Amino acid sequence: MEGLVPQDILIHILNVVILYVLLRVILFNPVKKFMDQRTEKLRAQKEDAENALASAEEKKKEYESLLSHAEEDGGKVLSDAKKQALAEKEKILESARQESETILKEAKEAAQKEKEEALHSMQHEVGELAAELAGKIMAREVKLADNDKVVDDFFREMNEHE
Repeated sequence: MEGLVPQDILIHILNVVILYVLLRVILFNPVKKFMDQRTEKLRAQKEDAENALASAEEKKKEYESLLSHAEEDGGKVLSDAKKQALAEKEKILESARQESETILKEAKEAAQKEKEEALHSMQHEVGELAAELAGKIMAREVKLADNDKVVDDFFREMNEHE
């Protein structure tokens, strides 16, 4: 083994110095420049973000103010709409009551008319049946006028007892 040779040491030192200079020129300066640009860009973005945040806060306050006024106005509109709806409800209910009373009255009148027609029809049929039966019993023909008189008398007596 030869030991340390001064020429080898000088070559190594020279290699390290050349490597250092090359790395500094090729790598360190561009990286430093890139980092400085990046730092400046981030500072500008932060400043823009702070400005945007301040602007957003102002707009938020404006919108909250508008929203509170809108809620008040909305409450008033809602209250007015409820009042109007209640008035309309009462109007519709009154109209429905009147219509139902009219329909009920018409239905009662129609039922009464049908009852009277049915009663009249029954009276006539009962009269005919009674006359036919009486005619068969008496073995003679009963006149229609006599039959109508008997039937009318019968139902008149029935109505008087009711």
